[in-house]
Order: sequence, then structure tokens, then C-alpha cells
Amino acid sequence: FDSIRPNLVLTVKNAIDLFIKNGYDRIGFIGGWGQKHNDIQEFDVRTTKFADYMKARGKSTEWMFVDGPFGVDNGYRLGKEVLAKCKDKLPQAFLIASDTLAVGVLQAFNEGKVNVPNDTVILSINNSNVVKYVSPPLSSYNINQQEMIDMALDILTNLIIKPDWAHMDVSMNTNLVIRKSFVPKAK
Repeated sequence: FDSIRPNLVLTVKNAIDLFIKNGYDRIGFIGGWGQKHNDIQEFDVRTTKFADYMKARGKSTEWMFVDGPFGVDNGYRLGKEVLAKCKDKLPQAFLIASDTLAVGVLQAFNEGKVNVPNDTVILSINNSNVVKYVSPPLSSYNINQQEMIDMALDILTNLIIKPDWAHMDVSMNTNLVIRKSFVPKAK
């Protein structure tokens, strides 16, 4: 089958590199479960790539919080868990695997008197409409769904015209939309 998906591997690598370039050593990750196939729970690619790339960069993976679905309620729960476990040694930066998780995390951090971006900075993934209205507005990697739809229609059209064409697996890059939760230092 054909597939079009965001390049989450490159997105995670970019976020880690950006954090390191901006002087952040303690980098955390908040994510959810991956898909379940044949009763086997898989890890989400953002989680596995975060762990692999942090190790490759010689950084600690001790601040990874991964559990549950990609929803606001779970983000809130994970945010509370982060505050309980990290106490006075909160990571300087967090990559949060989705905007829905990030909204819940922000609520937990706000209740815990964690000032984003002064106490920790946050990047999330998806750039959904709501992230510009939370406090602070989230810097988020944009997944251009319209481009993905357009490309899917092109592939479908080609498949109808030439059914024997090889199937494609397309990985589309994301782009970072800067808001107040993380502003990179000037180059």
C-alpha cells in the first residue's frame, strides 16, 4: 500500500539538536503509547528516536515520561508525574510528542507554578489550532496536513491511471512554528 506520513524521526532529531544548540543539557521527553498490532503494544517512533538520538549525542534519557494515550487528560497526568519525580531538578527543555499531550502538561505545570519558558522550555509536535491559544502559546512542529492530502490525491490519481506502478512510502518533513514556549537564541 501507499503511505504518506510526517517525518517524525527528523523532527525529533531537529528538536534535540536545537535544544543542545541553545545550551540545554537536561532534555526531557513526554509521550504516549504507540499503535497496537496483534495485541502487541508498539513504541511510538518519537519515543524510540528520542532515546536513540539522545544516547548518540551523549545525553541522558533519564527524563523520559511515556505512558497512556495521546490526550489532554494523559498529558495532565504525565505533567503531574514529571513534577513529582523531578522536584527541584526539572529538565531545562521538553519535547512533547503531541500538542494534545502538551496542553495537559502545560496545565499541570501552571498549577505547579512552573513558568514556561523561564523554568523550562517546551516544543511540541503537530501545530494544531489550539496551541496558539494556550498560555504560553506553544512552539510546535507543523505537520502540513493539506500538503499530505494533496500528495495522497496525486498518488491515488497515478495509481488509478497506472495500477502497476510501485507503491510509495512518502515521508514529509515538518517545520517549526515559533511561539512563546521556546524561542531559539539568535544565530
